[in-house]
Amino acid sequence: MSKQVEGERKAAARIEQLSARFGEVEVLSEIEATFAQGEISVVLGASGSGKTTLLRHVLGLLPPQSGRVEVLGTDLAKADERELESVRRKMGVLFQQGALLNSVSVFDNVRVPLEQHTDLPAAIIDSIVRTKLALVGLESAAHSHPDELSGGMRKRAALARALALDPQLLLCDEPSSGLDPLTARALDELLRSLQRQLGMSMIVISHDMAGVRRTADRVFFLHHGSIIFSGTVEEADASDLSEMHTFLTAAV
Repeated sequence: MSKQVEGERKAAARIEQLSARFGEVEVLSEIEATFAQGEISVVLGASGSGKTTLLRHVLGLLPPQSGRVEVLGTDLAKADERELESVRRKMGVLFQQGALLNSVSVFDNVRVPLEQHTDLPAAIIDSIVRTKLALVGLESAAHSHPDELSGGMRKRAALARALALDPQLLLCDEPSSGLDPLTARALDELLRSLQRQLGMSMIVISHDMAGVRRTADRVFFLHHGSIIFSGTVEEADASDLSEMHTFLTAAV
């Protein structure tokens, strides 16, 4: 097993000896990973490798059956409801399908987390919403409904909503899924630009190697529930692991 030394990098999220089993099926096996602050960490792997289960643990939606998950300095298993709510407010989530409310405008979709989690005056909330939409280039679509938008625009609208509360950590579940190559490239470039501009940390779940090469500071390769490699994109390309070689060759 190849494993990059993690060193003393400050962690946005740290996972230690995490295992998960559903019935007789072991989905995650003794996962060890440090997702560094201020970086884009990409968890790469084929469908069914355990990526979504790992993401749910980082979000605190699944408690560890064994092992430890620490996010933004909080051990999720030891946190009470108030502490969990606090750490979740510091995280934004870009869901694979966007998860937008089709019954309201893009503007009002971005407004939702601000209305639910702050006591800010309406005028301030509206100003923040306009700022977030400008960040993703959607000012002109503010009053459109999600079902009136293209796939790429819906992803950007969902991204604006994920950024509404100025998260320290952004979690992205297959962000380019369902997009054509040009739109996927534009979204990848936007994610990288926002990460640099805002200085936040990102954990991206993906099986798209082209997107990984455009965005990742560090790659974690998940294979049958185990992380068998972590390192830079260049180190991934140079890896002699047969599982990595097979995956990367198929992804070209």
